[in-house]
Amino acid sequence: MALIQIKCKNCGANLQIEENRRTAKCEYCGSVFEIEDETAQDVDNFLFLARNAEKLSNWSEAERYAQKALEVNHRAAEAWCMKLRALCGVSDIRNVITEILLDGENALTFALPQEHDSIATQVYEAYAKYAIRVLDDLSMQYGKHYTEYIARCPSAMATALQLRESIPDDFVQSHETLHKTMHDLLVTFHKTANNYCDSSIQHCNNYHNSIQLRSDFIADCKPWYYATLAKFNAGLPPALQVPAEPNRLTDEEAAIAEAKAKRRVRAIEEKQQQANIATKNESAEPVADVDSLYRNWKGKARPTYGMPQKKKEEESIDDGVGCLLWIFFFPFMLTYSIWKSAEGSNLSKAVYVIFVWIVILFVLTMGI
Repeated sequence: MALIQIKCKNCGANLQIEENRRTAKCEYCGSVFEIEDETAQDVDNFLFLARNAEKLSNWSEAERYAQKALEVNHRAAEAWCMKLRALCGVSDIRNVITEILLDGENALTFALPQEHDSIATQVYEAYAKYAIRVLDDLSMQYGKHYTEYIARCPSAMATALQLRESIPDDFVQSHETLHKTMHDLLVTFHKTANNYCDSSIQHCNNYHNSIQLRSDFIADCKPWYYATLAKFNAGLPPALQVPAEPNRLTDEEAAIAEAKAKRRVRAIEEKQQQANIATKNESAEPVADVDSLYRNWKGKARPTYGMPQKKKEEESIDDGVGCLLWIFFFPFMLTYSIWKSAEGSNLSKAVYVIFVWIVILFVLTMGI
């Protein structure tokens, strides 16, 4: 047994006593006094702060105070239970399944006999609620993107199954306070498993169009579905159990689904062919001997509206050059003519030219 050192309350002498003793007798003055458990008081203070943080849903603070309580006394089962609930309540779903199971195991290990039942109920309820959160978070984030849903669903369901297997069936059966939470977990898992099957079948229809692939998937998934659902039903009364659904894709439904998939593929192929034909028609070059054919038919040249594109571009370039020549050449010739027709000095000629241009611009402006 480990020894601890204390001081006598009467004479102040240093004494060494066993760790778990609640009273001590001084070897020097003979007085008997009670030993105050300061460690227990510190743990209670930290747990009080952690419970307040839990009421406010401040899970990070609750986890921090629970960790401080454990640093003072690692055998405090209530502190382990508080840390477990804080981890299960964090806003972001982290990969803490191993830590959660370890905290629950420590809480059950260090629980005193008189509090073991209460601690176990809290631990198992936290397991179930965290499993529900994992499955609900999967549906909320990836429910509308079934390819991502298919990729992430097996991992989430495996986590939920691992937590459910950590809860003894006989404990669930004997504690009615757990029935509601366990039933909610059962319903959530049942919904997730069905959504996973439906998404996988839809994926087969859209990308593979294979009735054999769908049949193989159902053949592989069906035994797992029945076995896992039985584990989630275990311990619950019959009124709260969820029966397994029969095969959701019968042979008749499979034939209908395959026919729909084939029609869908055929419609896509027809649209693609029409698009290819339209593209070819738009990019087709004019027939090389169309001019000769027209000449043989009418005995004259083909009209200009059918001229090649290259010739049209050359004519448009010629027209642009002509416009530029008229814009620059006409004003120059007009100015030169006015200058020659004017008499007098160069200054008087310049004034006359400016006056004439002002009159021309004024007439053009009024005409416009």
